[in-house]
Amino acid sequence: MDREQKRNEVAQLKGTFSTATSAVVLGFKGLTVDKDTAFRRNIREGKGQYRVAKNTLFRLAVQETGFASLGEHFKGATAVATSEGDVVALAKAVNTFLKDNPAASFKGAILD
Repeated sequence: MDREQKRNEVAQLKGTFSTATSAVVLGFKGLTVDKDTAFRRNIREGKGQYRVAKNTLFRLAVQETGFASLGEHFKGATAVATSEGDVVALAKAVNTFLKDNPAASFKGAILD
């Protein structure tokens, strides 16, 4: 990934964080592709987004947003689920995902 691609990715992530009302940081080490795909589908059904990116890009993107305090949680294999609206749907999807997948871990969240 060259510098321009990284700048574009940070800009997209910053746009996501600037419009989101809630965000959940998850560790996903050891998950199968099928389980991860099913979780993505559940997040999308609740009108949310699920992103995996480099931790440095996540840290840069949350700066100067209401999610800046999540920066300390971007270590290891990290994914972020965000929602612009229904925080309950996001919380339910994350809770179900964590119950069904002991390999996944909860790192932190800011909910509306």
